[in-house]
Amino acid sequence: MKHLLTTILCLTIWAGTQQTLAKSRTLPGPYTARTIKVIDADTLRVFVEVWPMDFKRVDVRLEGIDTPEKRSTGCTALYGGKAADVPAHIKTREKQLGLKATEFVKAHVKPDDTLLLTGVKLGKYAGRAVGKLALSDGRDLGALLIQNGHAVTYDGGTKAAPWCLDN
Repeated sequence: MKHLLTTILCLTIWAGTQQTLAKSRTLPGPYTARTIKVIDADTLRVFVEVWPMDFKRVDVRLEGIDTPEKRSTGCTALYGGKAADVPAHIKTREKQLGLKATEFVKAHVKPDDTLLLTGVKLGKYAGRAVGKLALSDGRDLGALLIQNGHAVTYDGGTKAAPWCLDN
């Protein structure tokens, strides 16, 4: 019985370690990605060629940027952690800016466009990857959003975007 418990404990620790390693692992790429659709300004659904003629559908969130949300608010951290506490005019402004940012991406990325995916990591939300996407002309999509005022840099911590501020 003691050996069985030791084995179970060791397997549990090993499995947890493997999961942690998988989450922290970055796959440098590049991978060819074919656009399915723009979900919002910082998330695209693509088919990624993971092996010759083997494609996987995945949602990719652009690494290193934050864009305004077009549905729910991303400003909750500044207002007590609850969406209900975010002032209505802040939510409205964020939604308008989120729609504008999404349209900007749609103007640059069309369905079936080929993109280059690099620096792929497992996102903190199930099923979503995080990485960099380059347009067919080589421009980084995240950098393009920042340069055109549709995004701010984001390191994964607390969001404090300018569209959330009451000014």
